[in-house]
Amino acid sequence: MNNIEHIFKRIPDKGLLIIGEIGEFWCDRARFSSHKPVVLPPVWRIDEFKAECEKALKKRYSGLFIAWGAGGLAQKRDLLVEILAAVENSGEIIAVEAMEQPANDAAVSHRYFLEYLYKEPILSANRTMNLFKSVGITGLRKEEFADWREYAGEKDISKLQQRVEILLKGDESSEAVRLREMIAVSGLEMTPAVIYYGKKRGSIGEKQFILDKFGEGLKSAESLRKKILESGTAGLSEEELLSAALEIEIEICRNILIKCGGRALLKEKDLTQTPQMMGLDDQRAAAVIAVLALSERLCSPVKNGVRNLKSPAEAAEFLSDMRFLKKEQLRALYLAADGKVIWDEVVALGSLSRALVSPRELLAPAIEHSAAALILAHNHIQGPAEPSQEDIELTIKLESAAELLKIDLWDHIIIAGEGNYSFNESGKIKGGKFFKA
Repeated sequence: MNNIEHIFKRIPDKGLLIIGEIGEFWCDRARFSSHKPVVLPPVWRIDEFKAECEKALKKRYSGLFIAWGAGGLAQKRDLLVEILAAVENSGEIIAVEAMEQPANDAAVSHRYFLEYLYKEPILSANRTMNLFKSVGITGLRKEEFADWREYAGEKDISKLQQRVEILLKGDESSEAVRLREMIAVSGLEMTPAVIYYGKKRGSIGEKQFILDKFGEGLKSAESLRKKILESGTAGLSEEELLSAALEIEIEICRNILIKCGGRALLKEKDLTQTPQMMGLDDQRAAAVIAVLALSERLCSPVKNGVRNLKSPAEAAEFLSDMRFLKKEQLRALYLAADGKVIWDEVVALGSLSRALVSPRELLAPAIEHSAAALILAHNHIQGPAEPSQEDIELTIKLESAAELLKIDLWDHIIIAGEGNYSFNESGKIKGGKFFKA
C-alpha cells in the first residue's frame, strides 16, 4: 500500500468532519473514503466557514480531516478549539499542510499563493505541532510527502492554475502583483505536503476541570501505560485498568464501576440502555462492554452449557471447537474431583513434535488452580484422529508425572475432521475409573 492510501485508511468511516474545498484532491478523497461526511468550506473563506460552523458543530464527530490549511487554522486558535469541541474524545485528527521549504521555485509560487489565500504564513512543522498540542491534540506525529506527484496528477495542476487565475483576476494589490510575477517566471507546481496525525483527548478547559476536581488522584493514560510496562498490573485498581485499556479518564471509569458494576454489565442483555446507563457515547460504551465480555469469555471455563464432564464423549463435545482450527493446538482442561472444569488453557501452538511441551508445563496450571485432574487435547489439521508416536510418548510421561503429584490424567483426546480419538476409551491410560457416570 502506498503512503497516500495509508492516510485514507485511517479516516473514520462514519461521523467525519472535513474542512476543505470540494474539488480539491485531499477533500474529495476524504469525502469518498467516509460515510456521508460533513464538509465545511476552507478556512480562507472565513465568513462562510464560520456560518457553516454554527450549523455543523451542533453535532458530534468521530474524526476531523483538515484538507490543507492546517497551520492557518491552528493560528486561529479559538476557532480550532470550538471545532475540536465537536469531536469525540480519542477521535482521529488528520490534517494536511504545505511544507515550509518547497523543493523548487515553482512550488514556492504555490506556497505564496496559499499564504495569499489564508492571509497567514506557512508555519514550520514543529510550530504547527506545538499549536495542535496546545489545544488538546495528543499522540501527534507527522509524515512528509516531498514530491507532490505522490498525491496529485497533472489534472490537479490544471485545476490549480484555473483557480489561481480566477482568484487573482482584477486584484491589483501588491501581494497579487507579486504572485503573478512569480508564476510568470517560475511556473506553478503543488507544494509538497506534511500530514499530521493525532487524537483529541478533550479541550484544555475539560482537562483543567478534571485536574481541578480530582487533583493528584488523576493519572494520565501515558503514566498508566508506563506503569503497566515497567511494573505489571498487580498494583493497579479496576478503574485504572479500565482507563488504560480504553483511554477514558479514571474518574469516569470509577463512576462506571460504581454505578453499573463490572460483573453486572456482563449480565446485561438489553444493550440499548447501556450507553445512557454509563453516561457514555455509543462508541465508548460498546468498547467497555466488549472488553469486559472478552475478559469473561477468556476466563470462563463453562462452554456449551457443560459444567461437569462425565464421559470422554462429553469432553470431546466440550472441545469440539478445535475441529475447525486452522493451526494445531495443544490444550488442557483442569478439573475438580467431580469433573467440573475450573480452568481451560491453550498450552502451546503446533504439533507435539514441534511444540516441545514438557509434562512440567502441563502440570503447572493444575497446581496453580488446585486441580484434581486434567484432560489433555490436541487437534489434527489433516488426516484421521490417530495418535502419533510423539502423542503416545507425551501421554505416558504426563501420566507418570501426574501420579507423583496425585493428579489424575483422565484422558488425552485427539480432535480431527474425521472424528475423535480417546486414550481413555482405547484403554491406553488408567483414566477409565475417573469419569463419574
